[in-house]
Amino acid sequence: MDVMTLSYVNLLIGLAGVILLSLIYKNAQSERHLLFWLSASFALCVTSICGVVIRSGVEAPYWLVPAGANLATISFSAFILSAIYVVTKRRVKYHWLFGVLALAYALNHTDFAQVSTVNRILVNFPLIIVLNLLAIKQLLAQTKSELSGVYRALIFAFVVNIIQLGTRFTLLILLQFDLVSPSQTTLIHSLGYYGLTTYAFLTLGSCLCLVYKKSSIEMRDNMERDPLTGVFNRHNLPLKLQNELQRASRSKQHVSIVMIDIDHFKKVNDSLGHVAGDLALCHVAEVVQKQLRTYDAMFRYGGEEFLICLPDTPLSSALNIANRIRKHIEQSELSALPELKLTISVGVATSSTDVSDWQLLVQHADQALYQAKRQGRNQVLHYDGAAIISL
Repeated sequence: MDVMTLSYVNLLIGLAGVILLSLIYKNAQSERHLLFWLSASFALCVTSICGVVIRSGVEAPYWLVPAGANLATISFSAFILSAIYVVTKRRVKYHWLFGVLALAYALNHTDFAQVSTVNRILVNFPLIIVLNLLAIKQLLAQTKSELSGVYRALIFAFVVNIIQLGTRFTLLILLQFDLVSPSQTTLIHSLGYYGLTTYAFLTLGSCLCLVYKKSSIEMRDNMERDPLTGVFNRHNLPLKLQNELQRASRSKQHVSIVMIDIDHFKKVNDSLGHVAGDLALCHVAEVVQKQLRTYDAMFRYGGEEFLICLPDTPLSSALNIANRIRKHIEQSELSALPELKLTISVGVATSSTDVSDWQLLVQHADQALYQAKRQGRNQVLHYDGAAIISL
């Protein structure tokens, strides 16, 4: 495959990226990283068109070809790095982004760069390698992400690109010292077009995989989580509790269940409206989650009821957590409704050797909660055997 054909292939990859990502972004405008992938695809199109212009023998001003073409090539990597920053929840510093691109364009207008193609390569390659290394560094920090498979594919793309750039850079340095034959120049340029094709295919292909994977994760989360409060809904509650009980039985540990009910919640809806009720639910969910450990799970159990699963937690620890939550709710304030004072009633139950059924454990916690409400609310009670006992 000759260089002109590779230029057309790169152009097709870029156009495909522009069209597909434009359609995806049209239906997912909150996914800001798509704009950077789209910009990278557009930059690839510009680079490829400039390559066709060069190979066609058409005369063009230096600011466009090769300076503009080199800027587009560097922009491709810069926009991909920016997309990775957005996906991995890191803020893009636009003054750095456009500063790097301005520097690259200025370097291509220096006397050194204007002397020869070799000099321009020596100027531009280090910038691209640095951008790729920064992307790899950011991706390596995401080892626990559910997108780690896609991230590994991107890392592979960057490594391949760095290897081909490093190889060409080394050959060009050797060429300057007459350590390789001048006939190798054509090979070096051909390797560059092959490298760009591989790099573009791998990165933009990984981008599409990333979009698909992210949408799959979001759909799953939407099924598993309550849309109002963001905590888990009851869909996976049976499986979660049964798994935890089985694991606790094997490891001789305890699982505790905490049932929470917002006191006088109906009065909140009746006096302040359902919007206020929704705010109250979200507030309670937020306050509770701040008091939990990373491996605890919170579920919206009913209208104003929440259930918390506390793995590896004996009764004494569960009671401490429950009472800490109760106090934080009582002392906290809704910024949108400072006049609204919320309290909660709490029931706690802990697994024992004769309790291996999650439904029975939930029933015990619910009984303790019911008793806490009957005894005046805003308190924590726990189920101990056949008795309901206050803290």
